[in-house]
Amino acid sequence: AWVGFTQALGVMQVEPPLWGNRHPILFFLVALPLLTVAALIAKLFDLLFSKPVVRSSAEVAGVLEAFIDESGEPYDWDDFVCGGRIADPGLEAIRARCASLPEEFPPTISGHYCSDVGVEVIRGLAAHLRTRPY
Repeated sequence: AWVGFTQALGVMQVEPPLWGNRHPILFFLVALPLLTVAALIAKLFDLLFSKPVVRSSAEVAGVLEAFIDESGEPYDWDDFVCGGRIADPGLEAIRARCASLPEEFPPTISGHYCSDVGVEVIRGLAAHLRTRPY
């Protein structure tokens, strides 16, 4: 009776897809593990085959000061914070800290990298590097 009524109204009955409503389940059971394995392989490849950048304290201090003074080249800062890890663990920690400043001290002015407090952190890191013996 109900099927006849829908047919009488001209309503088309749509067949369910071949996989039914199991698409989310298939994603979590198949696609997500494959994507995770691919990401782990990519990270392993990066760790094994990419060499850390060798930079001196003076060079890193110069990049920080050029960023603060806006005297650097347009992509110097991006190359510093995103250009790969630094061989010296202390300098790498400074690079990572600078990369996280926008989250820790969000910019209060549109288009700025971080707030004035974040800029003072960069200034302090540069001063600290200028006092390092190497």
